[in-house]
Amino acid sequence: NWADHKTIDSSQPLTLTQHVGGNPIGFYVTRKRPSAEEQAFMQLWSGKLVGYVDRLATTFLNPAQAEFYGKAKEKLLPLLARANTANKELLAPGFADNQHAIVFDAQLESRQWHMSMPKSETKLPLPELSFVCGVADAAKVQAAGVEYFSILQDTVTAISELAPEKVPPYTLPEPKKRDFGTDGAVYYYMVPPFIGLDPSLAPNVGLSQSTFVCSLVPLATQRLMKQTPLQYAGVNEAAADRPLAAMWQFHTDRFIEVVRPWVRYGFQIAEQDGAVDKELAAHVHTVLDVIACVKLASGNAFVEDDALVSQSRIEFEDVAP
Repeated sequence: NWADHKTIDSSQPLTLTQHVGGNPIGFYVTRKRPSAEEQAFMQLWSGKLVGYVDRLATTFLNPAQAEFYGKAKEKLLPLLARANTANKELLAPGFADNQHAIVFDAQLESRQWHMSMPKSETKLPLPELSFVCGVADAAKVQAAGVEYFSILQDTVTAISELAPEKVPPYTLPEPKKRDFGTDGAVYYYMVPPFIGLDPSLAPNVGLSQSTFVCSLVPLATQRLMKQTPLQYAGVNEAAADRPLAAMWQFHTDRFIEVVRPWVRYGFQIAEQDGAVDKELAAHVHTVLDVIACVKLASGNAFVEDDALVSQSRIEFEDVAP
């Protein structure tokens, strides 16, 4: 591919592959250069947007509404300016490593992920989707998080001052923190018990000196923050140490083994309701067996002689007789 590749960076190996958990069901890791054109475009239009909103307010709001809009603008615009400063001076340099990854796995199991679910006869694996970023300056990323939290609190306070009869004063609770030494720390909020979710689920982020992770499973975040050698598979076995712009692997057969218990669970519920079709159940499992014949999809991409080169491989294995 000889198109424009200014934002694609294959100047060095993808070190973030050491933070996908070793051998997950699937992952996609990439490194891209920030686009100066995109940043200029966003800055230009963020400024124009305020002007357009002002025109709409002047045109369509009655005097009382216009007065409220003026007060809201006076309180909230400085907060937007603070967020913009945090983006430029803290977040962007903090994530200047420019590596990003999406990781899919399913290592946690439970017979009842929500209290409203009938208990399963077998354990159900939980699909875990995590987002990982390479960190260039952990102190700046942490400072950005502190500033965003402060901006959010000030926003709630400002709204409460603007409409005290509708929004009472409220202090945002700080996230809980669990420290893992050199592997970083996880910041999380426990889900209120009345919601009924399994307690192993909690919105969280993790930060170490080299990695930032966001997921709904703190144990998954902890696992990905820890440096673990990747089990390279397929076409990536020969590309372990070479400079790359992207790398991906997906074990379809293992993904099907995550889906299969949930299918059985669905038929278990249907059977309790007297609505199960045993012939249909057999056909569904046959379809899953066929899909599982696609064992692995793997690939990588790099720039060579000003061209983007992609190589991939899909591995099949026939259904056992």
